[in-house]
Amino acid sequence: MMRFRSAKPALIRATGQVLSSAMADAGKNVVFVRNPSANRPLPYGVLGDITETDNFSSKTGFGSEMVQLIRIYASSWSEADSLAALAIAALVRRDEVAIEDPFYVAMRPTLQMNQTIPDRDERGDTYGAAIQIRWRIGQYQEA
Repeated sequence: MMRFRSAKPALIRATGQVLSSAMADAGKNVVFVRNPSANRPLPYGVLGDITETDNFSSKTGFGSEMVQLIRIYASSWSEADSLAALAIAALVRRDEVAIEDPFYVAMRPTLQMNQTIPDRDERGDTYGAAIQIRWRIGQYQEA
């Protein structure tokens, strides 16, 4: 009997690996974490919350439609924008994003939102690129 499992932890791990690799390939030192911190050196990324619904499930299989929020904090608007562009290129409309079993990417991810937001904290002005990616994640039947 097949049982539904949340794909959120697996998706967070997969996107963290893809983004870390893409940034390293571009020569950028951007660490991706789960929680923002004013003490973390800029730039850094946050693998934020995921909204998950089972709008993709059917009678014969489970699947989730998911919207993932990714934030990238930087010291300038242009740096936040350029790092966001790298992240989007690494994730959106690609078939190569691998997610661990029993899950699979069932549809190419799409960009839902990309916005750079200025903020002021203990360090002065910082900029956060907010990116939302929409995923459809299927689940293989477990034996």
